[in-house]
Amino acid sequence: MNDTRHDHDESDDRAAAAFRSAMSGLQTEGRLDPDAARRTANRRRTAAGLAGGLALVLIVAAGAIGIPTFLRPDKIAQPVGPASGQPTIAVAPNKLPTEAAPSGWRTEQYRDVTFQAPVDWVYDFEPGTDWCVKNEGSTVVPPPRPYVALGQPAAVMDVQCNGPVPDDMIIDHVAAVSPSDKRADGRYQIAAGFWEVTRTIGTVQLRAVSKDVDLAQRIVDTGAPTGPNALCAPSSPLQNDPAARPKPLEDRSDFQRHGRVALCQYDFGAEPYGLRAAVGLTGWEAQTLVREITGNLVENKTKGCQPEAKEITLDLAVVIRVEIDDKITEVYLRARGCPDGGDQVIGGFDLGNKVIELNEDACDLVLRPPLRLDSASDAVYVACGR
Repeated sequence: MNDTRHDHDESDDRAAAAFRSAMSGLQTEGRLDPDAARRTANRRRTAAGLAGGLALVLIVAAGAIGIPTFLRPDKIAQPVGPASGQPTIAVAPNKLPTEAAPSGWRTEQYRDVTFQAPVDWVYDFEPGTDWCVKNEGSTVVPPPRPYVALGQPAAVMDVQCNGPVPDDMIIDHVAAVSPSDKRADGRYQIAAGFWEVTRTIGTVQLRAVSKDVDLAQRIVDTGAPTGPNALCAPSSPLQNDPAARPKPLEDRSDFQRHGRVALCQYDFGAEPYGLRAAVGLTGWEAQTLVREITGNLVENKTKGCQPEAKEITLDLAVVIRVEIDDKITEVYLRARGCPDGGDQVIGGFDLGNKVIELNEDACDLVLRPPLRLDSASDAVYVACGR
């Protein structure tokens, strides 16, 4: 890799090399990103040094990891819900949803599935095989609050943690992941008095964990294939084509009549569905974002890198869906750096006929949970003020 990334040293390169070697025999969704692994390795290196007796083996892509080690229950009930694991025939929504989630709940999207979770749950990932590194040795620090996990982290370290995830790290949560659990969907009793309820819908498995089995059941029962009441389409041309462009809006003044806005982030290279996260904006939040995009007159005319990367990927792939006169107008946010480093950002906010330069204020407005920037070139990190 020639691309310049943050926190790079020789041990990063060794971790990335181990990652490539390990991944040669594994299958995971989307394209593998050794640089994401390298960044993760460096970020956790200090914590790993505090975890006595641990040996760093390699870095693996999250998609190749199975279910968390605390989910090793005995089945005590019959499966619930469909378990086909086949792609859903998803309908791309042509308008933003009009039905809100029940009071105290919010709607989430991942790949080709929508579901609901309590509104006060935060976003996090389930503990994986590197749980002891995350928690700096023997001191267990569970997630602060119940959480929603959309997919898995870009990469985790494969380390020799002693034993399964401690009971203290188990907390109420729901995970939407690609199915890797060979057990039938159903209810399971797991450690520390917690229940796990699983349900597979389309290409996604919903896994709710709680001491309140009725709450866990309610969460997975809200799962449904993406339909006309969804914020975002389960896939987008932007997830596979870095040069994809939206239909142009000839008059930017039309944006002055905008209503609600949906932010749809996609994992570049994911198949068949790449939707990673979705969030809706209304009121002043929507107004501020639209004003930031349309009020920025700085056009990014950069055509490409010199030299160009052999395989072009995107650091950011977000579709911004703007409601104008009961119709949807899309703006594509795509961004990447160049393989030789530098501060040049390729891409920005694409209005179909021109590309507006990416800046820190606009990034802050777009990259709000659950949207996130996992791994990116230095240029994109700097442009987004990260």
